[in-house]
Amino acid sequence: MLKTVDRFILREVALSLGATLVVLLAIVLASRLANYLTQVANGLLVKEVILRMLVLQSIRFLPVLVPIAFLLGIMLTLGRLYQDSEMVALTACGYGPGEIYRPLLLLALPLLVLLLLISLWVAPAAATLQFELQARARQQAQVSVFNPGTFREAANGRHVVYVAALDPASNEMLQVFIQSRESDGGVAITTGDRGHQEVDAAGNRFMVLYDGYRYEGRPDALDYQVSRFDRLRVKLEAPPAEAIGKREGVTSERLLAGSRQDLAELHGRLGGPVSVLLIAFVAPLLARARPRENRYGRVLGAILVYAVYINLLGIGKAWLEKGTLGPLVGLWWVHALLALLALGLWWRYYGFRSSERVEVPA
Repeated sequence: MLKTVDRFILREVALSLGATLVVLLAIVLASRLANYLTQVANGLLVKEVILRMLVLQSIRFLPVLVPIAFLLGIMLTLGRLYQDSEMVALTACGYGPGEIYRPLLLLALPLLVLLLLISLWVAPAAATLQFELQARARQQAQVSVFNPGTFREAANGRHVVYVAALDPASNEMLQVFIQSRESDGGVAITTGDRGHQEVDAAGNRFMVLYDGYRYEGRPDALDYQVSRFDRLRVKLEAPPAEAIGKREGVTSERLLAGSRQDLAELHGRLGGPVSVLLIAFVAPLLARARPRENRYGRVLGAILVYAVYINLLGIGKAWLEKGTLGPLVGLWWVHALLALLALGLWWRYYGFRSSERVEVPA
Protein backbone atom coordinates (compact mmCIF):
# COMPACT_ATOMS: atom_id res chain seq x y z
CA MET A 1 0.00 0.00 0.00
CA LEU A 2 1.29 3.43 -0.95
CA LYS A 3 2.24 5.93 1.70
CA THR A 4 0.41 9.24 1.92
CA VAL A 5 3.46 11.07 0.60
CA ASP A 6 3.71 8.64 -2.34
CA ARG A 7 0.09 9.21 -3.26
CA PHE A 8 0.59 12.98 -3.00
CA ILE A 9 3.66 12.98 -5.28
CA LEU A 10 1.98 10.58 -7.73
CA ARG A 11 -1.12 12.76 -7.93
CA GLU A 12 0.76 16.06 -8.28
CA VAL A 13 3.11 14.74 -10.97
CA ALA A 14 0.21 13.19 -12.90
CA LEU A 15 -1.79 16.44 -12.77
CA SER A 16 1.23 18.51 -13.86
CA LEU A 17 1.97 16.01 -16.63
CA GLY A 18 -1.61 16.18 -17.92
CA ALA A 19 -1.77 19.96 -17.84
CA THR A 20 1.62 20.31 -19.54
CA LEU A 21 0.69 17.76 -22.20
CA VAL A 22 -2.53 19.63 -23.00
CA VAL A 23 -0.62 22.91 -23.38
CA LEU A 24 2.08 21.35 -25.57
CA LEU A 25 -0.52 19.64 -27.76
CA ALA A 26 -2.40 22.92 -28.14
CA ILE A 27 0.77 24.73 -29.23
CA VAL A 28 1.81 22.05 -31.70
CA LEU A 29 -1.67 21.53 -33.15
CA ALA A 30 -2.14 25.28 -33.54
CA SER A 31 0.94 25.29 -35.75
CA ARG A 32 -0.34 22.32 -37.74
CA LEU A 33 -3.76 23.97 -38.07
CA ALA A 34 -2.14 27.04 -39.61
CA ASN A 35 -0.28 24.77 -42.03
CA TYR A 36 -3.47 22.92 -43.00
CA LEU A 37 -5.36 26.18 -43.52
CA THR A 38 -2.57 27.32 -45.84
CA GLN A 39 -2.90 24.08 -47.77
CA VAL A 40 -6.66 24.61 -48.01
CA ALA A 41 -6.08 28.11 -49.38
CA ASN A 42 -3.60 26.73 -51.93
CA GLY A 43 -5.92 23.93 -53.02
CA LEU A 44 -3.99 21.07 -51.43
CA LEU A 45 -6.71 20.08 -48.94
CA VAL A 46 -10.43 20.37 -48.44
CA LYS A 47 -11.49 21.91 -45.16
CA GLU A 48 -13.70 18.96 -44.20
CA VAL A 49 -10.67 16.78 -43.34
CA ILE A 50 -8.87 19.26 -41.06
CA LEU A 51 -10.34 17.94 -37.79
CA ARG A 52 -9.49 14.32 -38.64
CA MET A 53 -5.99 15.35 -39.68
CA LEU A 54 -5.47 17.12 -36.35
CA VAL A 55 -6.64 14.06 -34.39
CA LEU A 56 -4.26 11.79 -36.29
CA GLN A 57 -1.45 14.30 -35.91
CA SER A 58 -1.98 14.49 -32.15
CA ILE A 59 -1.58 10.70 -31.90
CA ARG A 60 1.70 10.90 -33.81
CA PHE A 61 2.96 13.67 -31.50
CA LEU A 62 2.31 11.77 -28.27
CA PRO A 63 5.61 9.80 -28.22
CA VAL A 64 7.46 13.11 -28.53
CA LEU A 65 5.42 15.24 -26.13
CA VAL A 66 4.70 12.79 -23.30
CA PRO A 67 8.38 12.49 -22.18
CA ILE A 68 8.90 16.26 -22.02
CA ALA A 69 5.56 16.66 -20.23
CA PHE A 70 6.63 13.95 -17.74
CA LEU A 71 9.93 15.77 -17.17
CA LEU A 72 8.21 19.09 -16.54
CA GLY A 73 5.65 17.45 -14.27
CA ILE A 74 8.39 16.01 -12.06
CA MET A 75 10.43 19.21 -12.07
CA LEU A 76 7.48 21.42 -11.12
CA THR A 77 6.23 19.11 -8.38
CA LEU A 78 9.55 18.36 -6.70
CA GLY A 79 10.77 21.90 -7.28
CA ARG A 80 7.86 23.23 -5.23
CA LEU A 81 8.62 20.73 -2.44
CA TYR A 82 12.23 21.89 -2.32
CA GLN A 83 11.33 25.57 -2.56
CA ASP A 84 8.85 25.38 0.33
CA SER A 85 11.28 23.33 2.48
CA GLU A 86 8.80 20.45 2.46
CA MET A 87 11.49 18.12 1.14
CA VAL A 88 13.67 18.98 4.13
CA ALA A 89 10.83 18.02 6.46
CA LEU A 90 10.27 14.75 4.59
CA THR A 91 13.99 13.99 4.77
CA ALA A 92 13.98 14.59 8.52
CA CYS A 93 11.15 12.07 8.79
CA GLY A 94 13.22 9.41 7.00
CA TYR A 95 11.87 9.87 3.48
CA GLY A 96 15.14 9.31 1.57
CA PRO A 97 15.94 9.98 -2.09
CA GLY A 98 15.23 6.38 -3.02
CA GLU A 99 11.68 6.76 -1.71
CA ILE A 100 10.91 9.41 -4.32
CA TYR A 101 11.33 6.90 -7.13
CA ARG A 102 8.51 4.65 -5.92
CA PRO A 103 5.60 6.91 -7.02
CA LEU A 104 7.53 8.07 -10.09
CA LEU A 105 8.04 4.49 -11.29
CA LEU A 106 4.38 3.71 -10.65
CA LEU A 107 3.60 6.45 -13.17
CA ALA A 108 6.55 5.84 -15.52
CA LEU A 109 5.90 2.12 -16.12
CA PRO A 110 2.32 2.56 -17.44
CA LEU A 111 3.55 5.46 -19.57
CA LEU A 112 6.31 3.21 -20.93
CA VAL A 113 3.81 0.53 -21.96
CA LEU A 114 1.43 3.11 -23.42
CA LEU A 115 4.17 4.80 -25.46
CA LEU A 116 5.44 1.44 -26.72
CA LEU A 117 1.97 0.63 -28.04
CA ILE A 118 1.59 4.07 -29.61
CA SER A 119 5.12 4.32 -31.05
CA LEU A 120 5.34 0.81 -32.50
CA TRP A 121 1.78 0.22 -33.69
CA VAL A 122 -0.76 3.02 -33.23
CA ALA A 123 1.32 5.94 -34.57
CA PRO A 124 2.38 4.11 -37.80
CA ALA A 125 -1.27 3.20 -38.44
CA ALA A 126 -2.28 6.82 -37.79
CA ALA A 127 0.45 8.03 -40.16
CA THR A 128 -0.75 5.67 -42.91
CA LEU A 129 -4.34 6.80 -42.43
CA GLN A 130 -3.23 10.44 -42.49
CA PHE A 131 -1.31 9.99 -45.75
CA GLU A 132 -4.31 8.28 -47.37
CA LEU A 133 -6.68 10.94 -46.06
CA GLN A 134 -4.44 13.70 -47.33
CA ALA A 135 -4.15 12.07 -50.76
CA ARG A 136 -7.94 11.84 -51.06
CA ALA A 137 -8.33 15.40 -49.83
CA ARG A 138 -5.87 16.62 -52.45
CA GLN A 139 -7.88 14.87 -55.14
CA GLN A 140 -11.12 16.44 -53.89
CA ALA A 141 -9.49 19.88 -53.85
CA GLN A 142 -8.42 19.71 -57.49
CA VAL A 143 -11.31 21.78 -58.80
CA SER A 144 -12.74 23.45 -55.72
CA VAL A 145 -9.74 25.70 -55.13
CA PHE A 146 -10.18 27.83 -58.24
CA ASN A 147 -13.39 29.81 -58.10
CA PRO A 148 -14.52 31.28 -61.42
CA GLY A 149 -13.79 34.95 -61.85
CA THR A 150 -11.06 35.19 -59.18
CA PHE A 151 -7.26 35.25 -59.26
CA ARG A 152 -5.61 32.66 -57.01
CA GLU A 153 -1.95 32.15 -56.13
CA ALA A 154 -0.19 28.78 -56.12
CA ALA A 155 3.29 27.62 -55.06
CA ASN A 156 3.74 30.57 -52.66
CA GLY A 157 2.97 33.13 -55.33
CA ARG A 158 5.04 31.62 -58.13
CA HIS A 159 1.86 31.05 -60.17
CA VAL A 160 -1.25 33.20 -60.51
CA VAL A 161 -4.25 31.34 -61.90
CA TYR A 162 -7.48 32.77 -63.29
CA VAL A 163 -10.48 30.70 -64.37
CA ALA A 164 -13.30 32.42 -66.22
CA ALA A 165 -15.97 29.73 -65.72
CA LEU A 166 -16.68 26.06 -65.01
CA ASP A 167 -18.42 23.73 -67.44
CA PRO A 168 -21.43 22.41 -65.49
CA ALA A 169 -21.55 19.21 -67.54
CA SER A 170 -17.88 18.10 -67.45
CA ASN A 171 -16.77 20.25 -64.47
CA GLU A 172 -13.82 21.42 -66.58
CA MET A 173 -12.36 24.91 -66.23
CA LEU A 174 -12.98 27.27 -69.13
CA GLN A 175 -10.75 30.10 -70.34
CA VAL A 176 -7.80 29.45 -68.02
CA PHE A 177 -5.00 31.99 -67.54
CA ILE A 178 -1.72 31.19 -65.71
CA GLN A 179 1.13 33.62 -65.06
CA SER A 180 4.32 31.94 -63.86
CA ARG A 181 7.61 33.34 -62.54
CA GLU A 182 10.54 31.33 -63.90
CA SER A 183 13.69 30.56 -61.92
CA ASP A 184 15.85 32.66 -64.30
CA GLY A 185 13.76 35.79 -63.68
CA GLY A 186 11.60 35.37 -66.74
CA VAL A 187 7.82 35.27 -66.98
CA ALA A 188 5.60 32.73 -68.71
CA ILE A 189 1.95 33.31 -69.50
CA THR A 190 -0.14 30.30 -70.45
CA THR A 191 -3.72 30.41 -71.67
CA GLY A 192 -6.05 27.57 -72.56
CA ASP A 193 -9.62 27.24 -73.74
CA ARG A 194 -10.25 24.56 -71.11
CA GLY A 195 -8.37 22.60 -68.50
CA HIS A 196 -8.40 20.54 -65.34
CA GLN A 197 -6.13 19.65 -62.46
CA GLU A 198 -4.45 16.33 -61.79
CA VAL A 199 -2.10 14.91 -59.16
CA ASP A 200 0.50 12.30 -60.08
CA ALA A 201 1.63 9.34 -57.97
CA ALA A 202 4.41 11.42 -56.36
CA GLY A 203 1.92 14.04 -55.16
CA ASN A 204 2.84 16.77 -57.67
CA ARG A 205 -0.11 18.91 -58.77
CA PHE A 206 -0.48 19.96 -62.41
CA MET A 207 -2.83 22.12 -64.40
CA VAL A 208 -3.58 20.42 -67.74
CA LEU A 209 -4.60 22.88 -70.45
CA TYR A 210 -5.99 22.27 -73.95
CA ASP A 211 -5.98 24.39 -77.11
CA GLY A 212 -4.00 27.37 -75.94
CA TYR A 213 -0.89 29.54 -76.21
CA ARG A 214 2.22 30.02 -74.09
CA TYR A 215 4.25 33.25 -74.01
CA GLU A 216 7.77 33.13 -72.52
CA GLY A 217 10.26 35.95 -72.04
CA ARG A 218 11.64 38.60 -69.72
CA PRO A 219 9.70 41.71 -68.64
CA ASP A 220 12.49 44.01 -69.83
CA ALA A 221 12.71 42.43 -73.30
CA LEU A 222 10.54 42.45 -76.41
CA ASP A 223 11.49 39.06 -77.86
CA TYR A 224 8.82 36.90 -76.29
CA GLN A 225 8.61 33.33 -77.51
CA VAL A 226 5.09 32.32 -78.53
CA SER A 227 4.03 28.72 -78.96
CA ARG A 228 0.69 27.05 -79.54
CA PHE A 229 -0.23 23.72 -77.97
CA ASP A 230 -3.02 21.18 -78.07
CA ARG A 231 -2.27 19.83 -74.57
CA LEU A 232 0.15 21.18 -71.96
CA ARG A 233 0.81 20.36 -68.30
CA VAL A 234 1.92 23.17 -66.00
CA LYS A 235 3.31 22.10 -62.64
CA LEU A 236 1.65 24.12 -59.89
CA GLU A 237 2.74 22.53 -56.62
CA ALA A 238 5.18 19.96 -55.31
CA PRO A 239 3.87 17.62 -52.60
CA PRO A 240 4.12 18.95 -49.05
CA ALA A 241 7.12 17.76 -47.05
CA GLU A 242 5.13 15.42 -44.81
CA ALA A 243 3.63 13.66 -47.82
CA ILE A 244 7.04 12.91 -49.37
CA GLY A 245 8.43 10.57 -46.72
CA LYS A 246 6.13 7.61 -46.01
CA ARG A 247 8.49 5.64 -43.75
CA GLU A 248 6.60 6.84 -40.68
CA GLY A 249 3.64 4.74 -41.81
CA VAL A 250 5.59 1.50 -42.26
CA THR A 251 4.74 -1.14 -39.66
CA SER A 252 7.41 -1.89 -37.05
CA GLU A 253 7.56 -5.54 -38.13
CA ARG A 254 8.58 -4.53 -41.66
CA LEU A 255 11.20 -2.11 -40.32
CA LEU A 256 13.05 -4.99 -38.64
CA ALA A 257 13.98 -6.52 -41.97
CA GLY A 258 14.43 -3.27 -43.86
CA SER A 259 17.26 -0.96 -44.87
CA ARG A 260 19.48 1.24 -42.68
CA GLN A 261 16.86 3.96 -42.92
CA ASP A 262 14.18 1.55 -41.71
CA LEU A 263 16.27 0.45 -38.73
CA ALA A 264 16.97 4.09 -37.88
CA GLU A 265 13.22 4.74 -37.89
CA LEU A 266 12.68 1.76 -35.57
CA HIS A 267 15.31 3.02 -33.12
CA GLY A 268 13.67 6.44 -33.25
CA ARG A 269 10.32 4.92 -32.33
CA LEU A 270 11.88 3.26 -29.28
CA GLY A 271 13.42 6.54 -28.13
CA GLY A 272 10.25 7.96 -26.56
CA PRO A 273 9.40 4.97 -24.34
CA VAL A 274 13.03 4.52 -23.23
CA SER A 275 13.34 8.22 -22.38
CA VAL A 276 10.41 7.98 -19.95
CA LEU A 277 12.35 5.58 -17.69
CA LEU A 278 15.50 7.69 -17.94
CA ILE A 279 13.54 10.84 -17.07
CA ALA A 280 12.05 9.14 -14.01
CA PHE A 281 15.64 8.51 -12.85
CA VAL A 282 17.34 11.80 -13.71
CA ALA A 283 14.55 14.35 -13.13
CA PRO A 284 14.50 14.12 -9.29
CA LEU A 285 18.24 14.74 -9.31
CA LEU A 286 17.89 17.74 -11.61
CA ALA A 287 15.10 19.09 -9.38
CA ARG A 288 17.20 18.92 -6.18
CA ALA A 289 17.56 22.49 -4.88
CA ARG A 290 18.16 24.50 -1.74
CA PRO A 291 15.20 25.63 0.35
CA ARG A 292 13.55 28.81 -1.00
CA GLU A 293 15.54 28.53 -4.22
CA ASN A 294 13.57 29.50 -7.31
CA ARG A 295 12.44 26.25 -8.92
CA TYR A 296 12.16 27.65 -12.43
CA GLY A 297 15.94 27.89 -12.79
CA ARG A 298 16.11 24.13 -12.28
CA VAL A 299 13.29 23.66 -14.77
CA LEU A 300 15.23 25.62 -17.38
CA GLY A 301 18.33 23.54 -16.72
CA ALA A 302 16.33 20.33 -17.13
CA ILE A 303 14.88 21.57 -20.41
CA LEU A 304 18.40 22.32 -21.70
CA VAL A 305 19.57 18.83 -20.71
CA TYR A 306 16.59 17.28 -22.48
CA ALA A 307 17.16 19.46 -25.56
CA VAL A 308 20.75 18.19 -25.82
CA TYR A 309 19.46 14.64 -25.38
CA ILE A 310 16.87 15.04 -28.16
CA ASN A 311 19.42 16.60 -30.52
CA LEU A 312 21.83 13.74 -29.90
CA LEU A 313 19.04 11.32 -30.75
CA GLY A 314 18.53 13.16 -34.03
CA ILE A 315 22.27 13.07 -34.78
CA GLY A 316 22.43 9.37 -33.91
CA LYS A 317 19.47 8.63 -36.17
CA ALA A 318 21.19 10.43 -39.06
CA TRP A 319 24.37 8.42 -38.43
CA LEU A 320 22.32 5.22 -38.49
CA GLU A 321 20.78 6.17 -41.83
CA LYS A 322 24.22 6.88 -43.31
CA GLY A 323 25.74 3.69 -41.91
CA THR A 324 28.19 5.50 -39.61
CA LEU A 325 26.77 3.52 -36.68
CA GLY A 326 25.72 -0.10 -36.72
CA PRO A 327 22.21 -1.26 -35.75
CA LEU A 328 23.54 -2.92 -32.59
CA VAL A 329 24.85 0.40 -31.31
CA GLY A 330 21.77 2.22 -32.56
CA LEU A 331 20.72 5.07 -30.30
CA TRP A 332 21.57 3.22 -27.09
CA TRP A 333 24.73 5.28 -26.66
CA VAL A 334 22.59 8.43 -26.34
CA HIS A 335 20.39 6.81 -23.70
CA ALA A 336 23.57 5.63 -21.92
CA LEU A 337 24.86 9.22 -21.76
CA LEU A 338 21.70 10.37 -19.99
CA ALA A 339 21.93 7.42 -17.61
CA LEU A 340 25.57 8.29 -16.86
CA LEU A 341 24.53 11.87 -16.13
CA ALA A 342 21.98 10.58 -13.63
CA LEU A 343 24.56 8.31 -11.98
CA GLY A 344 27.02 11.20 -11.80
CA LEU A 345 24.45 13.45 -10.13
CA TRP A 346 23.54 10.71 -7.66
CA TRP A 347 27.19 10.20 -6.76
CA ARG A 348 27.68 13.95 -6.34
CA TYR A 349 24.70 14.38 -4.05
CA TYR A 350 24.60 11.10 -2.16
CA GLY A 351 27.88 9.28 -2.85
CA PHE A 352 26.05 5.96 -3.31
CA ARG A 353 25.25 5.86 0.38
CA SER A 354 22.15 4.32 1.81
CA SER A 355 19.00 6.19 0.94
CA GLU A 356 18.16 6.36 4.63
CA ARG A 357 20.95 8.85 5.24
CA VAL A 358 20.43 11.93 3.13
CA GLU A 359 22.40 15.11 2.97
CA VAL A 360 19.98 18.03 3.16
CA PRO A 361 20.82 20.82 0.66
CA ALA A 362 22.41 23.76 2.52
